[in-house]
Amino acid sequence: MHQSLRSDFASNPALQREIRTLLASFDEPSRSRMRAKMRHDRAAARDLRTEQADANALHTYHEFVLGRQLQRRGFHPEYNRRINGKTPDWFDERARLVLEVFTCEPGGTTPPPARVASRIAEKARKYAQTVRDQGFCFVIAVHGDPLGGLTAGDCEWAIGDGQLFATHLDLSGVIYFADEGPFVYFKNSLALRPVDLTL
Repeated sequence: MHQSLRSDFASNPALQREIRTLLASFDEPSRSRMRAKMRHDRAAARDLRTEQADANALHTYHEFVLGRQLQRRGFHPEYNRRINGKTPDWFDERARLVLEVFTCEPGGTTPPPARVASRIAEKARKYAQTVRDQGFCFVIAVHGDPLGGLTAGDCEWAIGDGQLFATHLDLSGVIYFADEGPFVYFKNSLALRPVDLTL
């Protein structure tokens, strides 16, 4: 269980330092939007004083980590840029790439792979028209919470068993990442707009 967040974005000093380092990696306007998201999470943690509020802050941190990984591989992601009424987590105008991130949390009444398949399908439907109209590649990144027990193999199973790539041709691929271990990219070979995003 994570401690409640206080005046900083994270109560853990090491995590706070990591977040500051991540922020320094991005230019404006991404940095301002990232700070705004952090303030929102901090206020929610202070006002609600629930584990969910703390979890929201950690999810935001995972979004930042994913953006930094993209940078390290030559991409130029911009945080929360508004596009046709949608606000994806990351958008790279040069690569024409839209990327959404979510964390598979522990709990729930269904197994983690089934929940992941459902969330991927939901996000794919949400962005389908926008990415199709604009000709963008679209990737979804899944963070496997260690307490949730989701592995890269589970994520691959969720994609295949749910026939997500065959059903959602606007989905270019799915990234799996965890706090430790490599980023794993599952490329949709059927995608209308494929992208090589091996991280």
